[in-house]
Amino acid sequence: PLAAGSSRARQLSLRLPHGPAGAGEFELVIDSDPRHQQGETGAAASNNSARLSLRSTLAATANLQVKDLRLEPAGPWRGGDPIDLHWTTWN
Repeated sequence: PLAAGSSRARQLSLRLPHGPAGAGEFELVIDSDPRHQQGETGAAASNNSARLSLRSTLAATANLQVKDLRLEPAGPWRGGDPIDLHWTTWN
């Protein structure tokens, strides 16, 4: 139990999940006496929790694109001819 007139600083570090599960509206709830062990009653127990809302967006992710796709030599080709495929990958 926490003595009358005293306080105790607390901290919790969290990491939101990657992807859609970590994006959207979230509500964080802190309850300072979830098991009702502090011995408070009535109005004194009514301020034991607080809520905080946050909004998270998706993190930047890869958006790979293939550009400048071409064959060398340009053709025409015959069976057995060597060809090279060239491209550029963009993100």
